[in-house]
Amino acid sequence: MWVVRVREICHISPPCLVVAPGGRYLLVVQYTGPIIRPPGEARSLLLQVMGGDVVTKSMARIDGELIVAAKLGPAFSTVFLCDAAAITMSAHALAQILIAIRVRLPWITRVGMYGDANGVETKSLAELKQLHALGLATVYHRLEAEEGRTARSRQTHVDGAGKLRAADICHAVTVTLGYGDRVVRETARLLTAMDPARLIALTASTSPHTPLPGLSEAFELLEELYTIIDESELSTCLFSAHDPLPLEARLPEDREPLLRILGDFLDLRDPSTLRTEAWAAVGGRLSS
Repeated sequence: MWVVRVREICHISPPCLVVAPGGRYLLVVQYTGPIIRPPGEARSLLLQVMGGDVVTKSMARIDGELIVAAKLGPAFSTVFLCDAAAITMSAHALAQILIAIRVRLPWITRVGMYGDANGVETKSLAELKQLHALGLATVYHRLEAEEGRTARSRQTHVDGAGKLRAADICHAVTVTLGYGDRVVRETARLLTAMDPARLIALTASTSPHTPLPGLSEAFELLEELYTIIDESELSTCLFSAHDPLPLEARLPEDREPLLRILGDFLDLRDPSTLRTEAWAAVGGRLSS
């Protein structure tokens, strides 16, 4: 059995004992397959609603896990539905799960899940509005390098983003740096068209055996991040990055100071300035 601290890992292998910050036990659960969650869901209850990409867990089993979680009381305030394909479940099934969360865990303030453009396309606007009314607050979309290259794919992404916005669901898009200048520029154009409410920049998979980029590569990643911020136009977006430099900003109001900070790091090219806790609150500097 693995013991992991919630804030320290984005990839969990079964079986798993999840421990809250401070050492309190949250839940003993048998996951099917590896569990991957966004960094922003570090303190969420990870509720697996699919046993893999295609097998939906029974409502009885899901409800049973919620009953166990309820015995712990309000040790967590948010829930993240796993796995990545959960958005493809029927709207009725998702509604039943959200209702069960509301009944068993009435203190929960927000439910999130992954959902790519094709998955969102399977839901009507009316269905998404119903899911939002039942507690679905955030849909995370991991934007892959090859996505949005064709006109049809681009339109699917734009339509999905618009549908989530119309349903008042926060659309959080994750981009992975390291694919090169051409892909980064295409990504910036697609982000402009999608106009998400949140933008999260990552540098690598956080799977246990996947190393983070070396310092020799870090400044190339910062250059890509600079390009994305410089060439995308977002109306109201909370931006965050984790490696190689922790950043948080509000776009577009913090766009120019953010570019100045990135430019300063690129001019210095000093590896000792990267991945330091001192820069974890750089968002405060941006707005000062």
